[in-house]
Amino acid sequence: MRVSLSYLERPVTEDERGVAKFLEKLISAIRGRDFDTLSDLYIFRLSTGEYTKPEKNKFIENIRNFSPRTKELCFEDIIIRTVTKETAKVFFVRYLEILGNLLPQTSQRVMYLCKRAGLWYILYNPPEDSN
Repeated sequence: MRVSLSYLERPVTEDERGVAKFLEKLISAIRGRDFDTLSDLYIFRLSTGEYTKPEKNKFIENIRNFSPRTKELCFEDIIIRTVTKETAKVFFVRYLEILGNLLPQTSQRVMYLCKRAGLWYILYNPPEDSN
């Protein structure tokens, strides 16, 4: 499976470069089918304001199910926007080609990240007002 990243805007600030390093770690885990590392990259916000690891993760389950048939997964035209020192949004176009499908799937996506103890995580359940 070919997995790649390409930026529309290069990361400039320290936080943007930290998010870019996080994205490299995400891509490396997907490429290596390292589902343990992949699940460690997600965090779930509880209603109390506390954070925990999600019990179930649909994204990881989809990767696990489709990875044997996935020919290519690209995150293209990436733009990183830090909202606060602890939150960021990553805008990108996802290109997914699965063997047996007539056409590849292309869709615009937004990934919400939060920083806890100096480490970036994908926020599994972004707040309703995060748009």
